[in-house]
Amino acid sequence: MIRGLLKPVLVVLWLSAPLAYAQGPGDRNWGRLGESFFADPEVLENRIDRSVERYIERFTSRYDLNDKQVEQVRNRLEELKADELIHVELYREERQLLGEELRELWKKRNAGEEIDTERMREIFDQLRKIWRDSPLLNSFHATSEVEKLLPADQVAKGRERREKSIREFQKRQEERMWLRRVEQGRLQGSGDRDWWDRHVEIFIDKYRLDSFQQSSAYSILRTLKQERDRYRESKLDEYKEALKIDNPDQRSVRMSKLNKPIDGLFEELNKRLNRIPTAAQKELVSKSLSTRPAQSQPASSSSRPSGVTTQPAHVDTQPASRE
Repeated sequence: MIRGLLKPVLVVLWLSAPLAYAQGPGDRNWGRLGESFFADPEVLENRIDRSVERYIERFTSRYDLNDKQVEQVRNRLEELKADELIHVELYREERQLLGEELRELWKKRNAGEEIDTERMREIFDQLRKIWRDSPLLNSFHATSEVEKLLPADQVAKGRERREKSIREFQKRQEERMWLRRVEQGRLQGSGDRDWWDRHVEIFIDKYRLDSFQQSSAYSILRTLKQERDRYRESKLDEYKEALKIDNPDQRSVRMSKLNKPIDGLFEELNKRLNRIPTAAQKELVSKSLSTRPAQSQPASSSSRPSGVTTQPAHVDTQPASRE
């Protein structure tokens, strides 16, 4: 039974990496993950087990868990693991078909052939929606369930650490990819997916924006990405000169100065996005920190939850692997 359930879960594992870290469907991500697309079920089971252990390590550090809380968190993650198997079976055929179609598109793209980019985006969106409901492998659902076990002040500190880490990683990743393209002489067009796209997708999922609101968000994204890319192209020679600086500290200072207007555009992106959600949508998100199921209690040395709901709490969709 386990072998049959686990076969399709690789698509979820596969989805959690390239959707987040490829500026577009990238060669490197698919080459590494595609080899194990039909991996043996035991391999997949081991990967799920390892994801539980990674969660334990991450949550312990992020929330400063005590020994009792670590035990409670582990028990909850094991419950989510069981729910994950049900979710995997439920969407097995759909995920398999979408994964196969995306793989073929990816191969054609890597071979330099023309592909239907709109269809590729549609597949990404469909797979992302399936992944968003994943009980365990969607790290934001797993995080939400774990946070229900913890006191509010502990959750607040952990969230602050996590958000800071994500912002710093996204900025470094996007900058590295841009510089790699500069070195290779391949300028990135504003139509290519990058971290700004992922940031907007996270925002959309966080506030559960409707179709009209999503259109507004993507319109803002396109406008500011175009402005960002025009600036980069105008400063291309200066970027190339900065890359030639041997001293790492001096190079970093120069790059920071060049990127300052881009940082301003990203701040503007966030300001405009924050105007989109309704007051009710914002209130729902703000209440998520303090909301607890009626039957659960904060985890401490003297208390254990008497029960936890398993309905997904869609806080966000950042993948687990690099959070």
